[in-house]
Amino acid sequence: FYLGFPLLVGTSRKTFIGHITGKNPENRLPGTIATSIYLAQNKTDIIRVHDVSDNRDAIMTYNVLIGK
Repeated sequence: FYLGFPLLVGTSRKTFIGHITGKNPENRLPGTIATSIYLAQNKTDIIRVHDVSDNRDAIMTYNVLIGK
């Protein structure tokens, strides 16, 4: 999905994560982290989240695990 501009995606605590997990917004961090890892691996330029440190740590850890 490229329109000539940086791609920003915000999935933090969104309703679709609640539909998948059945969790309330305050309990959707694991789902948000999963989407952040997916987006980072699929060349999203900017990922908007509420829990920046947790998401950053998860993406960094995943990248080390896959040898990136």
